[in-house]
Amino acid sequence: VSHADLGEMEALARALHDAEETRDQAIAYLQSRETELTSQLSQTEAELRAAMEGLREARAEAEELRTYIGQIEQQQHG
Repeated sequence: VSHADLGEMEALARALHDAEETRDQAIAYLQSRETELTSQLSQTEAELRAAMEGLREARAEAEELRTYIGQIEQQQHG
């Protein structure tokens, strides 16, 4: 094995090591991002459920008020 070959092998080994470090950093970043996004999604889903429940309650209350107003109008005209 020549001196040039050893130098080339060392350069390839360094490049491989750098590539593996970059890959590991990318994987760690993606895992962190996935955790963050999963958390945001869970929070958003909880907020959506709360908003939908509030909307259901508001619709039920509006329907009760419509019924009540209808009854009052019937009593006034009846």
